[in-house]
Amino acid sequence: MQRVLRAEKNDWLAVAAIAVLAAATALLVPAEHLLWVWIGVAGLIVVLMWSRFGDPLTLVLAWFVTSACFSYFFWRAPLPGGLLHVTVDRLFMLVVVTVMVLSLVVGRVSWRPLPAVVKLAVVMAGYFSVSLLMSGFASIADVTPHFRLVGGYYFPIIGMVIAYLAVRDERQAAKLAWFFLAFGLYLTVTAWAEYFGVWELVFPRYIADQELGIHWGRARGPFLVSPSLGVTLVFCFFSNLYLAGRMHGPARLLVYAADLLMVPAIFFTLTRSVWLAMVVCLVIYIAFNRRVRTKAGVFAGLGAVAVVLIAVLWPNLTSRDRATGGVSDPYPIYARVGLAKISMKLFSQEPVFGVGFGHFRDAAVQRGVDPASVYMRFASQQMEHNNFLSVLTETGVVGLVLYVLVLIGLLRVSLRVYRRLSPTGRGWMTRDFVVLYWIMFANYLIDAMFRETSVDPFNNSLFFVLSGMVLGMDFLLAGPAATWSAARTDRADAEFAADASLR
Repeated sequence: MQRVLRAEKNDWLAVAAIAVLAAATALLVPAEHLLWVWIGVAGLIVVLMWSRFGDPLTLVLAWFVTSACFSYFFWRAPLPGGLLHVTVDRLFMLVVVTVMVLSLVVGRVSWRPLPAVVKLAVVMAGYFSVSLLMSGFASIADVTPHFRLVGGYYFPIIGMVIAYLAVRDERQAAKLAWFFLAFGLYLTVTAWAEYFGVWELVFPRYIADQELGIHWGRARGPFLVSPSLGVTLVFCFFSNLYLAGRMHGPARLLVYAADLLMVPAIFFTLTRSVWLAMVVCLVIYIAFNRRVRTKAGVFAGLGAVAVVLIAVLWPNLTSRDRATGGVSDPYPIYARVGLAKISMKLFSQEPVFGVGFGHFRDAAVQRGVDPASVYMRFASQQMEHNNFLSVLTETGVVGLVLYVLVLIGLLRVSLRVYRRLSPTGRGWMTRDFVVLYWIMFANYLIDAMFRETSVDPFNNSLFFVLSGMVLGMDFLLAGPAATWSAARTDRADAEFAADASLR
C-alpha cells in the first residue's frame, strides 16, 4: 500500500514539474522556437506516462514499423564527423530504451536476473565490437561495419532484453499476433502492388525507386531486399495460423483469407531461400500442431500436391528467368560457391580472431582471388552470403563459437519451456507459441545460410525479440508461478502469470 501511495505521489510531482517546465519555456524561449520546444515537452510527457502506465513491448512493436518503413532509406542526417547518421528508427530505439529504463526505475517493470544465454549474447556483441575497433570503421563494402554491428547485433540484443524483462501475461502474445496480422497485410498489399506495378498503393514512396536497394523487379517491400520481405511474410503467415487457432467464426475465416493472399506475395519475392523456408516451416507447423490428428495423411496429401505442381510448372521452375520461377538460375549459386572458397582461404590465414568484423570484402581484395575461376568471378564483388562463414571469416573461431553457443542456448531454453507447458493448455502462452518460435528459428537459420543477415535489422530483431519472450516465459515457469504449470493447466494458460507473481 505504501508503495502505491509513493508511486502516486511521484506521479503528481512529475506532472507538476512538467507543468512548471512548460510555463517556463513560454517565458524563456524565443517565439520562433517555442513550438518545437513544446513538441519536445509533449514528447517528454508521453515518455514519462508510458514508463509509468504503458507496456514496453508495445513500443518494441512500434519500433518494428520504424525499422521497416522509416529507416535510412526514408530519412537520415549525418552526425558531426559523418561516421554515423541519425535515422527515425535509431531515434525511436533510443526512446524505447529510455522508457524501459524509466519503467524499471518507477517499478512498472521488475528487474529479473539475466539468463546465461543473454549474458553470452552480450559477450558476443562485445567481442564483435572489439574486433571492429581493432580493424577500423572504414571499409570498401557497400554496408559499413558499424551499421552491421548496430543493426545486426546491438538492436536485436537490446530488443531481446526488453522483451525478456517485459513479458508478464498472455495478452502480450495476443498483441504480437494481432500486430503481425496488420503488418503482414500491409506487406502483402505492397508485394502485390510492386509485382503488378500498381505504384499508387505503395508506401513509402521510395519503394518505387529502382536506384535504391537491390532486387528490383521482385517484391521487396519497404526493406528494398527480397529475402527480408520473404522472411517476414513467412513468419506472418504462421503467426496468422497461431492467431486463427484462438478465434472463431467469420473472424477466423478472414485471417485464413489473409494467409491465402500472403502465399502469392511470398512467391513474388522470387527468392529460393524464402521458398525453402516456407516448406520447412510448414513441416514444423504440421509436425507439432496438436490440432492435426493425421499428420501422415497431411504430409502425404501435401506431397501429392507438390508433385502435381512441380510436374505442371516444371518448364518455368527449371528456367533461368526469376520472373517465372528461375530455380535453375546458376549465377547466385556460382557466387556463393566462390564466396565460400574465399572464406576458407581467409580463415586459413586468420583462424583464431579473423580478419576483423565487417571487413570480409577488404580482406578478400587484399588477398586476391583466382581470376580464372567462374566462381571467384561472380563472388569477387560481394560480401559473404552465409552468416556462419561470415562470422568465422571476420571474427575467427572465437566469434563463431560464441555465435553458435547463443543459438544453441536459445534453442535449449525453448525446448525446456515446451516441456514445462501443458500439452492441453488453452490461451496464448501455450506450446503453440513455442512452435511459432521454432518456425521463426528455422526461418532465421535458413536465411542465415544464404545471406549475411546482419544487414537486416528488422528480421534479426524479430528473431531475438521472440527469443526474449520465450526467455521470459522460462523465467515465469521457473519462478513463483511454476506450480501453475502442473496443477492449473487450462486456467494458467488463460492467465499466464499475474503481475503479483513478478513483484
